[in-house]
Amino acid sequence: MTDKSERIKEVKEYVESTITEIDGHTENVEKLFKLDKWSKDRSLYEIIINSYERHRNTLKRIQKMIEGEKVESGLYTLSVQSEMDMIKERLDKLEGSMSVSITSELLQKWINAIKTGDPKEVTNLYHDDGILLGTFSNKERIGHELILEYFENLLKSPVEVEIVSEHTSVSESVAVNSGLYNFVTNGKTINARFSFVYQKNNDEWKITSHHSSVIPESD
Repeated sequence: MTDKSERIKEVKEYVESTITEIDGHTENVEKLFKLDKWSKDRSLYEIIINSYERHRNTLKRIQKMIEGEKVESGLYTLSVQSEMDMIKERLDKLEGSMSVSITSELLQKWINAIKTGDPKEVTNLYHDDGILLGTFSNKERIGHELILEYFENLLKSPVEVEIVSEHTSVSESVAVNSGLYNFVTNGKTINARFSFVYQKNNDEWKITSHHSSVIPESD
């Protein structure tokens, strides 16, 4: 009887440790999916995570049986279609969080460049044919030469940028971030609104369009 109890205990411990291990593998795959941003092999991630989920569900069912609980047929086993729908929903949520992450990263990169006070560093964030409609200029600026001229004038004095709000949208090769920010320079704070459009080329994001303007005092 003791031997049987010990075996049950060992099996229970094995099941629990294996479930923990599967959860760890699933988390690592999701991290890889985030790193491999906008992978064209999304279906591969779906298959891998689905495999882990099916294994995990089977172990959970065995766990219930060991604990003496009644396990109804199908209680812990989903249909393949149901599991795939669940995995797709999970990856959709991951992509949603990635949308916010990549656009915020790109905006912060621009802010950090502004903070350096180096006009060339800021200009290099724009596409060769990028367009800038700047906050402090009435000129339409297309291409690095005119964009550089704008930032050479703007950064003659130190400038800080404070983000107020962001609204993002991302596809495989295009990202958009619009919202409100403040420029702080020469002891003054200028409230402005912005819209950045980024394009991805050879795994590098560049600003193709940037519109920024002072917020009107009233509607």
